[in-house]
Amino acid sequence: MLHNRRRVVQAALIWLLLELVAAAQVQRDREPLVFVWVHTLARPFTAAAGAVYRCAVDLSWGIRDTSRLIGENALLQRKLEEATMRQQLLERDVASLRGALTIASDIPSLARGCVVVPCTYRNLGTGLMEISAGTRSGLGRDMPVLSATGLVGRIVRVSESVSWVELVIRPGSAIAVRTAPGGLPGLLVGTGSGELHLEYVPSRAHVLLDTELVSSGADGVYPPGIPVARVSSVRESAGPFLEVRARAVVTLDALDLVMVVTSWHTHGSAETR
Repeated sequence: MLHNRRRVVQAALIWLLLELVAAAQVQRDREPLVFVWVHTLARPFTAAAGAVYRCAVDLSWGIRDTSRLIGENALLQRKLEEATMRQQLLERDVASLRGALTIASDIPSLARGCVVVPCTYRNLGTGLMEISAGTRSGLGRDMPVLSATGLVGRIVRVSESVSWVELVIRPGSAIAVRTAPGGLPGLLVGTGSGELHLEYVPSRAHVLLDTELVSSGADGVYPPGIPVARVSSVRESAGPFLEVRARAVVTLDALDLVMVVTSWHTHGSAETR
């Protein structure tokens, strides 16, 4: 039985070989028929291989384009964040400038000259702040410095390109002030902390909490009418004066721009600073 199977297989192989030899002798389109058969049998494999190659090429181009787009998107995202940050800074600067100019427009004695200057450094412990303008910008000693909300201090040291400002909270700083409603005079003294002392307020005076204190101009340094502080506490003492504490109206640790008053004058005084 096994011997007969071998004979059948041998006969089939011999027949296939004879068919191939015969096909090799037949010409079809100037090619042996066996080549046509081989081409026909191989065509699906070559087509599949070509499709796989094209898919691989498209995939590689897609990966490259995706990587490029991811990089460009990250770059655009960074640029958008930078532009958003710049816009926020500009909006804050514009708000500070608008507020400072509003103060200047409300006080006629400031109309002659004001310079807006960026803040570059501040040290609340020492009560000093550096601004990026000096003598080349026309700044000088004792020029008042304002913000959008009120008085910041005065210039105490000047170089060609930078100036140092004594903040209202600096120990030993003194500002002649008055209460906004009644005009009660006093001297506001810095203590080195966020708290200010209002000196020389008579014990019989009536001072309310949250009363606004504005500069009176009596010291000849600060223009009158600039908001300086608000009363935070009032206590009686054994002496002839009240113990009055106040807090500055300006948030000194958040200043970006300040306005330096280069010249001002009061009615009846030709003094210019």
